[in-house]
Amino acid sequence: MVLVAKQELEAGAKEIGGNNQGPFVEKYLNPSGIRPPQPWCAAFVSWCLRESARINRTMPPLPYFIRARSFYRDGLSRGLLAKDPQPGDIVVWWRGRKDGPLGHVGIVELRHGQWIQTIEGNRTTKVARFTYDLGRMPRLLGFVRIPG
Repeated sequence: MVLVAKQELEAGAKEIGGNNQGPFVEKYLNPSGIRPPQPWCAAFVSWCLRESARINRTMPPLPYFIRARSFYRDGLSRGLLAKDPQPGDIVVWWRGRKDGPLGHVGIVELRHGQWIQTIEGNRTTKVARFTYDLGRMPRLLGFVRIPG
């Protein structure tokens, strides 16, 4: 999944023609049946998971989520939450209210001590890398470890 996310980053995946719009956003949302303009961070992660499964000729390990918090709720219900993030884990944050419906999600690309590097879609207008200090991650809900 990390390799697929890197390929999208290198392809210059971004919004084109307006907020939450364009061919990349449409590609990520399309499997869910939802059309742009819509938030697409969760669809980006779901698309990377699905593409990775297709390449590896396996079944996708999680449903195709279009809501960030769905990753966390599913991970919690299946016992997939991880306290020690590793490459390939999904990181989930809350937005708005901690107990509300809004969130954001990304893919852990690298871990170096107390630092992680992620690949995220829709935090800005493009797929991009971000670096975080694990001791200073406001609004963090948790990390979901993908089975397999």
